[in-house]
Amino acid sequence: MHGTLVELQRDILENGRLCRDQLGKFESWKPQVTPDEAKLLVREGGRELYQLGERFRARFGSHIPERYDSSQFYIKFTKTERAEYSARNFTRGLFGQDEPIEYPEALRRDPVLRFYKGCEKWKKQVKENPYSYRELDRFGSSKEMRSVIEKLSKRIGTFVSPEDVHAIYQTCAFETAWNEREISPWCLLFDKESISALEYNEDLKYYWIDAAQMVLDLLAFITKRGLHVYPAAPRVHCFVIITILSSFTPIVFNSVI
Repeated sequence: MHGTLVELQRDILENGRLCRDQLGKFESWKPQVTPDEAKLLVREGGRELYQLGERFRARFGSHIPERYDSSQFYIKFTKTERAEYSARNFTRGLFGQDEPIEYPEALRRDPVLRFYKGCEKWKKQVKENPYSYRELDRFGSSKEMRSVIEKLSKRIGTFVSPEDVHAIYQTCAFETAWNEREISPWCLLFDKESISALEYNEDLKYYWIDAAQMVLDLLAFITKRGLHVYPAAPRVHCFVIITILSSFTPIVFNSVI
């Protein structure tokens, strides 16, 4: 994606219909991370999870013990750096920074947090099924998305493809999360209507691949299996699934408390 952005940066500086101040931001722009760093938890994401833990405590504090107890709480996260540090920041906000908390080793194929990943039926009938992407494809060729491409092409000064639009949108989102006090120059290319259209376009994919029905299936699975899912924690005080997938924070946090 870096190659695409550098080429678009050159087009903007040569042909872009932007004011001098905006062009100056693009002139000084440089890629901030390598591809390997793109999915790591950043400071802003860590702070958001910490504050979420604090809000969780404020809202449900009367139902949750103030101190962490390994016999009452079992915390899980998927096997990624961002998920682990998301869980750690959330629990620090929930129990306090000095509370000693046990974190079990994450499983590469977790049967609860990502139960559908091991389901061949889901892979064939949902993920690999062209029907699951039908609405996404339809909206991708809609007048709303054509309008996004047209407006972006005019501002940049050259035609941009849907792939270019996606790269710009992702960079705008990630750099907004990485730099809380600065606006990414790539965000300057969008108006409010374009951002709304791109957010909806992204939501369509997650809805049809990871829709609400998945949550219902998970709850049915938990009800059927009961607490035997976690033999190390026979008496669980509170069982909560928290999933955060934020466009403006490059993290995916899955945790069971």
